[in-house]
Amino acid sequence: MKLSKKMIAILCSVVVIVGGVIFVSTRPHSALKDVKMTYSGYNGRGRYDYVDKHSVNDNLFDILSKRYHLSDSAKTTLKENSIAANPDPKNVASNMMDYYQENAATFTDKDQEAIKKIAGDMRMITVKESLSEGSIKNGDKLNIKVSAPRSTKIKNESRTFKVSGLKKSTVLTNDDLKKHLKVSISGDSGNGKVTVSTDKQGEKYGLDQLPIVQQNSDDLDETYSDDQSNGSLKNGDKVQIYDQNEINEVLPEQYTMKDSANYSIKISDLTDVSKLNYDALTDAGVKALTDDDTFNFKDPKLEAAFIHNDGSIDDHSADKYAAILLYKTSYEDEDMIHDKVDRVDTDASVTLSNIKVENGKLIPSNDEDDISLNATDDDLKQFKDNHEDDIKLK
Repeated sequence: MKLSKKMIAILCSVVVIVGGVIFVSTRPHSALKDVKMTYSGYNGRGRYDYVDKHSVNDNLFDILSKRYHLSDSAKTTLKENSIAANPDPKNVASNMMDYYQENAATFTDKDQEAIKKIAGDMRMITVKESLSEGSIKNGDKLNIKVSAPRSTKIKNESRTFKVSGLKKSTVLTNDDLKKHLKVSISGDSGNGKVTVSTDKQGEKYGLDQLPIVQQNSDDLDETYSDDQSNGSLKNGDKVQIYDQNEINEVLPEQYTMKDSANYSIKISDLTDVSKLNYDALTDAGVKALTDDDTFNFKDPKLEAAFIHNDGSIDDHSADKYAAILLYKTSYEDEDMIHDKVDRVDTDASVTLSNIKVENGKLIPSNDEDDISLNATDDDLKQFKDNHEDDIKLK
């Protein structure tokens, strides 16, 4: 049958229309085409957001909702409860399924199937934003990239936006921060403590919110060096006053850093108790043993001496300490049966409390209540092992 020119024209038109419909229905859809960005905050610490909160996730959800014929009512409900500012569509999919599972009865069977398909597709899509919130500056290039499998019919694409309109910030250097902190070191080596305070200008920079400034002097649990806690610091320890992350947390947004914000100090010039003269302690221990009415110890010889390194002497404001000294000594034991006196060799320890430091010397208290004697079965090695965490004098 011979077709007329009119019929051929009609058939060609039908082919074009059908082909166009097929092309439109199968071509990938853009989730970025109408995205617009807005910027707020201060230069160097700026933030970005989508204009009218219309994000890439909104577009993805709209495209997939249309593809899977989700009803308008279900679409509105899910948008209100699932579309997050987080750029990861996988989070949106999880939020969507959580809401759906808790409220499944409120959706029609058709909508339930559509929701599962939308969530399934969104789990396969990745959206990456090249900049981090809170750190952008004018002139930065924000690149948003969408990656999706072919089956989702979402277009793989990227768009770049230039940051502008951020307010002028005040630029600070690390030295600008350091000069508004007062660092004090107290105590002795092995029991040192760092105290940090700030002034009014430092408070404007948020330095009063730094952990080491806020710490309570009675709470020594915070660790500020590799292996020592504040309150048990020794000469040579390195203490971090703040680092970049801590400054980022406390610095108000109108300020930005020109250089890296890091401040550490090395502990020095603390009194090394182990190097102080302790002759007066030795003498006090000898006197306590020889004056003892019970045993009347003879010829005490000092074998070992330690300054206690625990809470019992942690009174740095008074510079007072406690020491324990071990002596090799003897006493006389009267043998009534054989009418003789035996000399018994033994070890004895003396504990001295409220010791002071004067002119480079450890000076014992004159109060009898600050002196105590203890018989001990420990030999020299055991005694030293028992006090390995204390400060060794001898």
